[in-house]
Amino acid sequence: MRKQTLGKLVTTFLTFSLIFALAACGGTNNKESSPAASEPASSGASESSSGSEAAPKEKVKLKLYYQYGEDVMAAEAVNFRDTIKRFQEENPDIDFSAEIISPSIYMTKIQTLAAANDLPDIFPALPSMQQAFSKNNLIADLTPIFEKDAEWKNGFIPGAFDDQTYAGKIYGVPYESLISTVLYWNKDIFAKSGIDHFPNNLDEFKEAITKLKANGYIPMAMGNKTKDPLASTFMPGLVFRYMDRAWYDSVREGTGAKFTDPEYVKAIDMLGELIKLGIFNKDMNSIDGMQAMQSHYYTGKAGMIISGSWMISSMIAQMPKEILDNTEFSTLPPQTSKPELGNIAPGGTGWGYVVNANVTGAKLDAAVKFLKMLTSKEAGEKIINAGSLTAINVTPKDPSKLPPFFVKFLEFRKNVKPAPVPEIQFSGSYVEASYTSFQEYSVGGLSSAKLAEKLQAAMDKSAKK
Repeated sequence: MRKQTLGKLVTTFLTFSLIFALAACGGTNNKESSPAASEPASSGASESSSGSEAAPKEKVKLKLYYQYGEDVMAAEAVNFRDTIKRFQEENPDIDFSAEIISPSIYMTKIQTLAAANDLPDIFPALPSMQQAFSKNNLIADLTPIFEKDAEWKNGFIPGAFDDQTYAGKIYGVPYESLISTVLYWNKDIFAKSGIDHFPNNLDEFKEAITKLKANGYIPMAMGNKTKDPLASTFMPGLVFRYMDRAWYDSVREGTGAKFTDPEYVKAIDMLGELIKLGIFNKDMNSIDGMQAMQSHYYTGKAGMIISGSWMISSMIAQMPKEILDNTEFSTLPPQTSKPELGNIAPGGTGWGYVVNANVTGAKLDAAVKFLKMLTSKEAGEKIINAGSLTAINVTPKDPSKLPPFFVKFLEFRKNVKPAPVPEIQFSGSYVEASYTSFQEYSVGGLSSAKLAEKLQAAMDKSAKK
């Protein structure tokens, strides 16, 4: 799943409102757990003191869905498959079946199973899915489990549970990690344009854009053909220079804050101001993110490009050495009047592993045992030492064996304050409105106020479902 861009990840649930309707049609969750298969009694079974034969021990059955095909060789995928094999070998008393579901059909499969109230025991779910499933009592509240095992909970990176929590309850176990708003910038191009440091605030940022453009560079490369880079990579980073987490949570939970609030409209106004300054390439809406990377940033035509942490591995593999050696990382700078909102980068853990609400007793114990093995410190070290990010709080055993670019990124990541990504946590109605409206705004088709109204209308629509 890590290899997908954020756009691909979030578009998997543009029609997710169907799940809500289908799950609701299935009624409340009152299906009993499937009876466990019994092991055959051994020929030497002893009798109880009453003379009757001892009852055969029931074998716990556990079913897992996951999306890492055998052809996916990212470290987190390899660890996932290895954990399945290890769990099966070390727990012969558990009938543990694991089924790979292709990402191309995963959402359709889950929709169908949700409607029939027949979801697997453990499966990956995005935050928006967790919200819908929790409202329909289809997945278990894992909060009590984490409260009883603080060591397990504290073994994750700060903010790991933001995407896995709804209405104060934890529903998902984090595994992967991403930062969706990373500003990659070329220090050599900045120096040639008379800029000796990365801007400390938005005022300096605007000055830098003007200087880069005056020296013949594209200030920031953008490939918005798929509509998601502007709406779900750039804009969330800018919004958190104006709004704090309390505002965001209030919008998400529908407790008062709205997209039409003046400060949010000011954030859109700032986007408009940056566009008028010429921050982006003129072909931004006719090329995708990879084309922008290869055509504008890799060739030294652009001083910056904004993308996510998922680009690190391809940058290491494909970026010309001269560009790679001069590339640094940053977050969007804060307003001059709000320096405390600096170093914030939207991102999170995205997909979390949830447990079917029907799973209880020994079956729940088995599910938790697997999830703890999957997210153990040993697993985290295996992932990060192979050059991948993880939600498990670990550090590389020997950084000298990792690509220097990745090690430098890990240092940058330490100072980043995490923030949520609306396009991962909000409804499909919001995502569709956001993608379409921000692209329209970028070509002058909408005012800031009208764009804000469209986003709020989408939120109101999803709240009524």
